[in-house]
Amino acid sequence: MGYLVRSGPTHDDDPTRPPYEISIEGDSTLQSVVKIACCESEGFLSLFNGHLIAWLHDITHALFLQPTIEQSLIDAFNINDDSIPLVHLENPYPPLASLVASHAISNFLLTPLDLVRTRIMVQTGNPYHRKYKSGLTALGQIVREEGIGALYASRRFFPTLLLSTLQPLFKYASPVFITHVMGVDADYQPWLFRAAELAMGVAELLVVLPLETVVRRLECQVVGRFVRGGGGSFVGVDGLVGSDGDEGQGPVRNTGSGAFEGMVRTNAIPYTGGGRSRRIRMIHTRGAGEGRRGAKVGLAGPQKGGRAATRRGADGLRQ
Repeated sequence: MGYLVRSGPTHDDDPTRPPYEISIEGDSTLQSVVKIACCESEGFLSLFNGHLIAWLHDITHALFLQPTIEQSLIDAFNINDDSIPLVHLENPYPPLASLVASHAISNFLLTPLDLVRTRIMVQTGNPYHRKYKSGLTALGQIVREEGIGALYASRRFFPTLLLSTLQPLFKYASPVFITHVMGVDADYQPWLFRAAELAMGVAELLVVLPLETVVRRLECQVVGRFVRGGGGSFVGVDGLVGSDGDEGQGPVRNTGSGAFEGMVRTNAIPYTGGGRSRRIRMIHTRGAGEGRRGAKVGLAGPQKGGRAATRRGADGLRQ
């Protein structure tokens, strides 16, 4: 999660990488877990970041919100509330529609908790760069800094709504589709039924996984109105990070109002979906490349032109 920037096989030796960022490029899942657990600023407990918010989301969805919405839809449209499975109903489509709609509405209403969970999971554990102190206070902080519209009325609106609908649709409509449309009976054709379930599961992954990736990346993108941090940094209206020119300051512990910093390298250029965003991203990539080359030359030693190269590299990174 976060939009990981691949900078080649020498990412561990990149002089522009902050110390709180972890390079996980080319690592397996187990290697990444071990690297995060052994990192001084993260530790083993950071692997469980966001689990409290996820538990709160699941409890609210399963025990309260989704059953309440489903019963309201059943009462409003006078749908037969049968306790038998949908595949055994003669007309399963009305109760299927109420079930999918209730899950979609509940999941969409709880997307602020998903937003908090994603940012708590992605942010660095370094106390000098950590933006959100806990998941319990992060929601109010997001509203203060980015506005109430950041919870729903943002670039995440349509992909989040689509994801909230497709997930329960595949889960609950697949058995009905296999039984009533394909005509495969689970009792008389068990192997064919399992093969059809496997095919539907693969189709779900191909459709839902890219969409979920888009939603998670947009959740990592902070869109605020110039939120100033302790070290002179600020976040612009499109999530761009800048500096106000303050130099010579020592490390300042983040008070929770600075830039959003992830434990892995992310792209500072936001996802806007327009041609302007692509042009800015190309300029930023070219400037960052020049900055890294200049920084490496400048750090190579007191050779001729090293100081000028370092200055050009810093100017490239600021573009």
